[in-house]
Amino acid sequence: MAEVSLTAKYSGDNWIATGAFSPATIHLSYFHKGQSNVSVGVEFESRMGETATTLGYQVDVPQANLTFRGSLDTNWRVAAVMEKKLQPIPFTFLLSGVLDHNKSKFLAGFGLMIG
Repeated sequence: MAEVSLTAKYSGDNWIATGAFSPATIHLSYFHKGQSNVSVGVEFESRMGETATTLGYQVDVPQANLTFRGSLDTNWRVAAVMEKKLQPIPFTFLLSGVLDHNKSKFLAGFGLMIG
């Protein structure tokens, strides 16, 4: 089944806004790079009667080789990830957590990324 959609992108020096529209879906997003180490974004999606909005952030701490990312959405789901580059070896250590208030569920994890 084929579907026709209209997409658009508009950007400035430190921000990007996008949109996609089709008969069944609306998707809008905005990303803004604040200072050199802070970025925020918001995303709105409506598909077949289900609607969700997500607010996300990223903070880089270059002196410590750390990156923090997080998000909160309208389904009361909170997520966060911490990445620590282990210099001089080519590994990145990750810690993550997701708290879903609607399902009363908490997930946590860790990982090691090579490269």
